[in-house]
Amino acid sequence: MLPHYLVKLPHLRHVDFALNYPSGTIPKEWGSTKLTNISLFVNRISGEIPKELGSITTLTCKNLEANQFYGVVPHELVSLSNLKTLILSSNKLSGKLPVTFAKFQNLTDLISDNSFNGEIPSFIQNWKLLQRLHASGLEGPIPSNISLLSNLNQLRIGDINGPSQDFPMLRNMTGMTILVLRNCHITRELPIYFC
Repeated sequence: MLPHYLVKLPHLRHVDFALNYPSGTIPKEWGSTKLTNISLFVNRISGEIPKELGSITTLTCKNLEANQFYGVVPHELVSLSNLKTLILSSNKLSGKLPVTFAKFQNLTDLISDNSFNGEIPSFIQNWKLLQRLHASGLEGPIPSNISLLSNLNQLRIGDINGPSQDFPMLRNMTGMTILVLRNCHITRELPIYFC
């Protein structure tokens, strides 16, 4: 199990328990810490993501990839105004991304493939600093305002549901190094700016 007593280590800023395979849940007590980085990559942590984590306003990176979290993402996480990296991939999270996530002004990385539903949110246009966006399983079409994310260098969208669509406008993404649009129902020809 993850230790709840981290709250008694007032100078602790970085927690990396990746690849250890503990079980249990994230202790709610962690919400009282001043952590800047939480990495629980590839473990057996389960349960819902505690809303108390929204109190860690110092947090810049949260990697919960490849665990057994379920339920909806708590909207209280919007208080993480310094958050830059949010990795939720390979869990059992569901529901829609909270609309309050529109306030993540400093976000540079959002990586998730879960059982989220609903459309790809139009509020992604607010994430002006976003460099990596990985998403799958949502409903299309890919919103046209994705073109406003000029800092994107990795865009991976796959297995979206919905009608056929034109190729999304990516002309402004001049730093793009990885582009994956798999099973997105794109039927029109590739744009000329790819030539």
